[in-house]
Amino acid sequence: MRVEAEEQAAGTLARALENGRGKDATTVEVEHIVIEGRAADEILWHSRDAQLIVVGAHGKGLLRRALLGSVSRAILSDSNRPAAVVNLPDP
Repeated sequence: MRVEAEEQAAGTLARALENGRGKDATTVEVEHIVIEGRAADEILWHSRDAQLIVVGAHGKGLLRRALLGSVSRAILSDSNRPAAVVNLPDP
């Protein structure tokens, strides 16, 4: 199951980077890791030295967000550094 998660994460990261590159894009250092734990907590821990945290939003709907919580909302409220939330395109 971990291999499948890593492959899915790599594909999502590749799509996000490709969609975000324009003709004037600069090089951005990206570290690709797969971790287990509460997503928001792990993102905040691993980005403690980052200049900017960028997370994607799936827009899963109000009810599901209320029941499961929102990673992007937690990042925005708990981070002590700039954070950006971007809508992810459908795969």
